[in-house]
Amino acid sequence: MRDNLVIAGDSFDDVQLCIDVMEFCAVPPGRDGLIVWGEPWDPYGWEVTEGFVKNWGWVIRGCHEIFQSTNYWRARRGEEPLFFNIP
Repeated sequence: MRDNLVIAGDSFDDVQLCIDVMEFCAVPPGRDGLIVWGEPWDPYGWEVTEGFVKNWGWVIRGCHEIFQSTNYWRARRGEEPLFFNIP
């Protein structure tokens, strides 16, 4: 994620990204963020929401651990996978 953000430079609204990641403000519907189910340093404890992928998919491009983790947490709730064909 960090590398994707560094490459993007100033081309995105970093305040809105922070709001969507942290959800510390009243987040409008469809702009959901990230859920951390464990230690923040462990990518397998992270889950991205559909709204986050819709708005910030480029941020997690290449982050296969987060894709796998998201599908794991969704499966635990009986939800369909969000990402397919993950190596």
